[in-house]
Amino acid sequence: KYKTLDASLRILIWLFILTCVNEITADFFARTFQNNMPVYGAFGPIQLLLISFYFNYSVDFFKRAKTGLYIGVIGAVIGYVNYFFIQSPKIFNSYFLIGESITVVGMCLYSFYCMLQTDDDMKLRSNIHFWITAIFLFLWTVTFLFWGLYDFLVENIGVSVNLLHLFLLIVNAVTYISFGLVFIIFNKMQIIHEQ
Repeated sequence: KYKTLDASLRILIWLFILTCVNEITADFFARTFQNNMPVYGAFGPIQLLLISFYFNYSVDFFKRAKTGLYIGVIGAVIGYVNYFFIQSPKIFNSYFLIGESITVVGMCLYSFYCMLQTDDDMKLRSNIHFWITAIFLFLWTVTFLFWGLYDFLVENIGVSVNLLHLFLLIVNAVTYISFGLVFIIFNKMQIIHEQ
């Protein structure tokens, strides 16, 4: 079915593949070097680039003005400047992650705005880009709040680090299960519409 997908969905598939490779590499670094921050820090700008490219091809205004491409390239450059010169590759790149979260949430909200402006009769439930944008919005809103409040929750309120990491693991599991379900259901919807 890869050939039947539009450009934005193909980019999303590559994002999933590279994310999987990144997670395997991060696990290896954690076990071998007891520090996987260099892996996550190096992948963050690539992730933002691919998400921006997804929105560039799924939002008509972004496609016409190449906005997603500009956001992605500028974001990746800023991410690597942060990675090498502002925060060290050996530590958590919190500045970039918060900026990435704000950027992705902004693109999600703009995508929703464009969907709602295009057609009054649009059935959002059958629009794969609506669901993908909703999943991204869920993940990146939680990510923004999680990493933005992490130190406050641990140091000031005394929330267990293990509990926070379990929460993040659950959010990620829900996110990737949701992506899988969207693609499965979307394929079934296409088959039904083709008959």
